[in-house]
Amino acid sequence: MLQKTNFFVYPNLTPKDSLFVIQNAVAKQSVLLIVGNCRVDYEGRASSKLDWGERLVMIKSDRSILIHRSTGYEPVNWQPPGCIIQTELVSGIDLKIRAIRSQPRETLEILFDELSLVTILNLVDKGAFSLYVSEEDIKKSIMLRPSLIEENFRCIIDEKMQPTGFIDIFGVDEEGNPVIIEIKRGTVRKEAVIQLRGYVEPLSKTNPKIRGIIAAPKLGKGIKPLLDSMNLEYKRINVKKCAEILKRSEGSKISDFFTKPKS
Repeated sequence: MLQKTNFFVYPNLTPKDSLFVIQNAVAKQSVLLIVGNCRVDYEGRASSKLDWGERLVMIKSDRSILIHRSTGYEPVNWQPPGCIIQTELVSGIDLKIRAIRSQPRETLEILFDELSLVTILNLVDKGAFSLYVSEEDIKKSIMLRPSLIEENFRCIIDEKMQPTGFIDIFGVDEEGNPVIIEIKRGTVRKEAVIQLRGYVEPLSKTNPKIRGIIAAPKLGKGIKPLLDSMNLEYKRINVKKCAEILKRSEGSKISDFFTKPKS
């Protein structure tokens, strides 16, 4: 629970009054939430200007800074951790916050002519972060970026039906060899290896170059020798990378990333 001594709320400060409050909070590495009417200018690898509007500005304890509009979950502009944060009064009435990054050289300037709210938060967060994705999420991320399996791997079809079940992803490697991908969202156990062998063995009778790969975050104890004995392979999947791929590809159609079979 957030204790009252860990946060301070200052409504309707004048830019002049807010100067000391913000400077002190940045020096103490507090989290700052600033709501007000502002204009934003950025110069660096590119340049941008955002005209006047009411926005939420967040300065975190690592000196990263984010500017949010009233819609959308992504900031309209931001700077990463480690910025130099400077504050000053302009013409004695407006508050300017400047975030400077040295490598590469970037400057983000926020000019406030009105402040509705300044909140200072002294947050304590020591919780471990765990990311969970489903097998369907992993499958989608592989179809969106087949190089998660290996370079020049191409997806042909998902959920390919076989007498022994459904193959998660069927594709081809850079040499044109067929590849069966079995996906597991957790630790690979013996049952998953047996399942993959059940898909590969019938097809290997007509094409001995067919490959079977288990794609999963982790191998169980003793599974690697079992895979080797069955001439099967393992590809470690980074679930955080999968989540990033899915986030960036929002709005794309999975079918856009399949290799079209030759007619």
